[in-house]
Amino acid sequence: MNLETATVLVTGANRGVGRAYVEALLEAGTPKIYAAARNPGQLEALVAQGSGRVVPVQLDVTNPDQIAEAARIAHDVTLLINNAGQLSFGGPLGTANGALSRDMAVNYDGLAAITDAFA
Repeated sequence: MNLETATVLVTGANRGVGRAYVEALLEAGTPKIYAAARNPGQLEALVAQGSGRVVPVQLDVTNPDQIAEAARIAHDVTLLINNAGQLSFGGPLGTANGALSRDMAVNYDGLAAITDAFA
């Protein structure tokens, strides 16, 4: 795939690996990058860095309404980087507080729902 002609959506773009993906896409000359995060305000620096090439999208991958809205907004995506993720830290009994369920909702169910929406 030629990144200089691609339209890309990066989930979890606000920090860490997701932010690095967006920065690498900018460096590669990608003309349009949808940067998705639960809090789009955290994307302001990337949007500024992108000089009009980065489009912020509010997206919680566990929210079906936001998934549908993201698919509507970013209907022209040719490459999906399904990066959003969560990891709860704790001891072996940490699953009692729902941490494992939340991790699975983001890391499995959410990513599957995003893939379905853009497939």
